Formats: sequence, structure tokens, C-alpha cells
Amino acid sequence: PIASNIMLGPDGQVMLVDWDQAANADPCWDLGILLAEGVPFDRAARQILSEGVQAPEREAILARCRLYGIADDILWGLRGLLLSATTRRVDVEFFKYAQWRLLRARLALRDPRFEERLRSL
Repeated sequence: PIASNIMLGPDGQVMLVDWDQAANADPCWDLGILLAEGVPFDRAARQILSEGVQAPEREAILARCRLYGIADDILWGLRGLLLSATTRRVDVEFFKYAQWRLLRARLALRDPRFEERLRSL
């Protein structure tokens, strides 16, 4: 972390923020990225969502989060490919990173639940 990513709340609570990707976007985008990175199984993701999402909405929210995770993998995979072709930095393995992100996206797109998730939006 760097100093610009740390804020103090009104009660003195430390908050971590990341201004590089700050946007007025769907909260499911950030949650989808987090779930894609750290919670690959839907059962565990449902447990996490149960903390703040009512049961009737949970499956639709999970589907939206998973689709955002796929979109983020494609986005960063393409960025990695672009950087691997254009950067002078040979110490960073942009191509390997791109391959990993695109592989994860491809696996998610081939998931038998993918069409069902699209239909639930």
C-alpha cells in the first residue's frame, strides 16, 4: 500500500482505497473481481453474499458477479497481450499473465452454467 491508498474514517477507522480504478460503477463489478480471484466455488460465494444480499436476489447477484469476473479476466488478458507486445520492460512477464487471465475466462465461458447466468440478468 501507498499513502494515497489509506484514509481515516470519521471515527479514526483505517480504510484502504484504490483510486486507480475508481468509478461510479455497479458494486457487483468489484465483488465479481474479488470472487473471481479468491472464491472460485459458488457455494462459498453464496455464503459470502448471504451476509448482505437477500435470498431471492442472491442467485441473480451471483450470476452478475461471475459475468463481471469473466469480463475483467478478458480485459486484463487483452491488456497483458498489448503490454507484452509493446513494452520495453523485459522483467515483467505480461504474456504469461495474459495467458492465465484468458485461460480463466475461457474456462468460465465453457462452464455449463454460463448461458443460465446470462439469462438471469
